[in-house]
Amino acid sequence: MPQNSIITSIPFIFQTALAFIGSWIAQCLNRRDIGVDKVRKGFNLLYCFGYSLCLVGVFYTGCDRVWSAVLSVAAMGTMGFSFNGCMITANDMTPTFAGTLMGLTSTVGSTAAFIFPVIVGVMTNGKQTLEQWNKIFMICNGIVLSSGIIFFIFGSAEVQKWNYPSVTEEGKVCPPVDKDKKDLRAETFQADITIHL
Repeated sequence: MPQNSIITSIPFIFQTALAFIGSWIAQCLNRRDIGVDKVRKGFNLLYCFGYSLCLVGVFYTGCDRVWSAVLSVAAMGTMGFSFNGCMITANDMTPTFAGTLMGLTSTVGSTAAFIFPVIVGVMTNGKQTLEQWNKIFMICNGIVLSSGIIFFIFGSAEVQKWNYPSVTEEGKVCPPVDKDKKDLRAETFQADITIHL
């Protein structure tokens, strides 16, 4: 049904718009020397709190289909902020090994894509009730919110020491990294968000 497909695409349109808006804001903040680490953590926290608040709203709206749909769209839309948060952090941490790091983290992160549907199936098997679905929403809420807080406290967007190989293939020692040199990562890798979208 064309109408159903249009409604289904709305969250992704909203998500894409927020990703572009967030990218522009992040670039402005990086040019003002706010710090890449603070920008990444801020956007990731914005996504996690926005998503969690919307899910709490879905929990309290109950059977109100209109508000449940609006809040669900808003929750999915806030995921656009994650492109300027945790999604691009691999490029910040290690420009040299960003692809490898992204592959490893995506593999671990993707486990939820097949584990959570099984959990939902077990919880709703023969119990398609609002109470059961509210439990599922709260589990989602807890996962997203806790991961955002953990990233904010323990995460880092700073270039890691292991990014720089100490010895070349010819056996020569690489020159030391100039710590005082201006960090151009923010401007160099900000364009990656647009490319990935």
